[in-house]
Amino acid sequence: MDTHPLAVAGKPEAREYQTRYLDGDEEIGLPSDIVKAVARP
Repeated sequence: MDTHPLAVAGKPEAREYQTRYLDGDEEIGLPSDIVKAVARP
């Protein structure tokens, strides 16, 4: 769940998300594909 506020209040915003698995501070495996989404007010 993304709780970051929109850059401009009241206007939709394009965002990109990608996940990574961390074991402590060590990155394990490969990052996921990038997913594009639109955050709306």
